[in-house]
Amino acid sequence: MWDLSDYGVISECTVAAEHGRDSGGCVAVCWIRDEAVVSGWADASLRCHDASNMRPLWELAHAHRAPVTCVAAHADPSLSYVASAAADGSVRVWALRTREMMLQFCEHSKAVTGLVVDCKQPHLLHSAGLDCQVM
Repeated sequence: MWDLSDYGVISECTVAAEHGRDSGGCVAVCWIRDEAVVSGWADASLRCHDASNMRPLWELAHAHRAPVTCVAAHADPSLSYVASAAADGSVRVWALRTREMMLQFCEHSKAVTGLVVDCKQPHLLHSAGLDCQVM
C-alpha cells in the first residue's frame, strides 16, 4: 500500500508459493471498508489480508478456472459480498462471511476487464470484457 501524499510505502506483503506452486502474481485488489484488502491472482485464487498489518485472513484457492482479472466488494450490515471475474469470462459472487459462492455469471465470451458494484444499488454489478460488452 502506498501513501499518495509522499508516495511512501505504508505496508506490503509477500505471498509465498504453496506446495511448490507459484501464485503467478497479484492481478487485482479491492478494499473492504478500511479493514481488509482482497486480491485476485493469476493462479485463479482470491486472498484477503488485514489492512492494518497485511496478515493473511483467508484464501479461496482455485476460486476460478482461469486467472482472476478483477475483484470488487460491498460490505454493510444488510449485504456483504466479494465479486471476482476471470479470464474465462466468468463472474462469481462470494458471501463475505462464509466465502461460499452465491452465484455465477458466464455471459462474457472473453476475459472480464472491469467489475464494479453499483454505487446506488449495491445488489447490482457492472462488468466489462474483451468481448466489447458491458453488462
